[in-house]
Amino acid sequence: MEVSVFDHKDYKIYLNLRLNNPKQGGGHGARSRLSQAIGVQTAYTAQVLRGTAHFSGEQAEAANEFLGHSEEEGHYFLLLVLLARAGTRALKARYLKQMERSLESRQVLKTRLGVKQPLSEADQLTYYSSWHFAAIHALISIPGFQSVETLSERLRIDKKRIANALDFLITSGLIVRNTDGKMPYSIGEARIHLGVDSPLVSKHHINWRMQAVRALENPLQQNLHYSSAVSLSALDATVLREQLARNIEQLKAVVKKSPEEVAYAFSLDWFEI
Repeated sequence: MEVSVFDHKDYKIYLNLRLNNPKQGGGHGARSRLSQAIGVQTAYTAQVLRGTAHFSGEQAEAANEFLGHSEEEGHYFLLLVLLARAGTRALKARYLKQMERSLESRQVLKTRLGVKQPLSEADQLTYYSSWHFAAIHALISIPGFQSVETLSERLRIDKKRIANALDFLITSGLIVRNTDGKMPYSIGEARIHLGVDSPLVSKHHINWRMQAVRALENPLQQNLHYSSAVSLSALDATVLREQLARNIEQLKAVVKKSPEEVAYAFSLDWFEI
C-alpha cells in the first residue's frame, strides 16, 4: 500500500514510512539517496528522522523533488515541515488551518477523478430519478443479465419497467445494443459522475440509502454494513475524510480493471453530527 503525505500530521513519520516502502522507491539506501538529494550528510538525515532536529524549508523543497511529489503534495509537505518548526501556538494554528484548507481542496471528487459529464440535464434527471436505472446500468455488463427477463428476476421489477429503462439507457448512450451476434448489450461511451454541487446528488444518495435499508432487512453473508458515532479532533476528521476520498479513488481503479461478474452497491457516509 502506498504511503500518502495527506494521511499524516508529522512529516517525520511520513518520511520514515515512505523511505521504507519499496513500492515508492524506498528500502535499502533510500536515506542516503535522500541525503544526497537535499545536500546533507546521512547522519544529519538520521538525526532529523529520529530526533528533534528539522529540515529547513530549502531542504524540504529539495525533498519534494526527490520524492516526486505533485504540486499539491509538495505544498502540504512544506506545511508539515513548517508546522514542526513553528515555535508558538499561534503560528502552529495558522499552519494547521492552511493544512485543513489544503485537504478540503482535495475533497471535490469530481475534479480529482477527472470525470466528464456528457449527459443532458434531462437525461440526468431521469437517470437519478430511481435507483433501478443505475442498477440495470451496472448489471447489463454481466453476461448473465443480458435480457429483460433476467434483469426483472434479479431486481424484482416488472418487465415493462425494465424494458423502458433499457430504452432510456440506449438512447442516452450509457449502453449499446450490439448487432454482432455476441452479447446483446454492452456499456456505452457516455460517463456520468455527480459532484457535490449537483442538485441531483441528494436524490442519488437517498435512492441507494433506501436500497441499503432493504439489504439490511435481507442480510447476506457477503454484505458488509458499518455504522458508528465517534468524537475526534477537527484536523483528524479532515484527514480521515481525505483518506476515505482516496480510498474511493482506489476502489474505482480496481472496479475499472475488474471483469464483470457480480454487481454491488457502495455507499459511504462520513458527516459531522
